[in-house]
Amino acid sequence: MYLPITHFLQHRYIFMNCGRELNRASPLQGLLKYDTSSKKYIRWIGEVDEFLSEPIFAPREGSKEDDAYILSIATKTNSLTNDLCIFDARNIEQGPLQRIPLPSYLSYGLHGTFIPHLTFDTEEAKRKFKVLKY
Repeated sequence: MYLPITHFLQHRYIFMNCGRELNRASPLQGLLKYDTSSKKYIRWIGEVDEFLSEPIFAPREGSKEDDAYILSIATKTNSLTNDLCIFDARNIEQGPLQRIPLPSYLSYGLHGTFIPHLTFDTEEAKRKFKVLKY
C-alpha cells in the first residue's frame, strides 16, 4: 500500500553533515542545520584533521522540533582518537556542548541511531555481541 505524500510529517529543520566547502564536494567535517521555511542554514566546522559521523537526532522529552541534542562521533585522523560530540540542535554553530573522549578508536563511517528508552544491561549486550560475531 502506498501512502499519499500528504500523509508524511513535514519538518522545518534538516540536520546533516557538510564539508568545509559548500560549492563542491569535500570531506564531511561539519554539521549543518537547514531551515526549510527560510531556506537558510547555519553550520559548524571541526578541526582540519577531524571528520564527523552522521548526526543522530535525540529529542528532549515532550519537546518541539529543534529542542534536541545532535550526537556525532568526531574522528581525529592525526591522533587516531574519537570524541562523542553533543550539540544543542538550536545552536549548532556554537560547537559541541560536550566532547566525551571514547576509550578506543572507531574507524570513520560508523552509523547509528537514537531510540528513546532502549537500553541493554551488560549481560544482554554481551549476548548480542556474541551472536553478531562471525
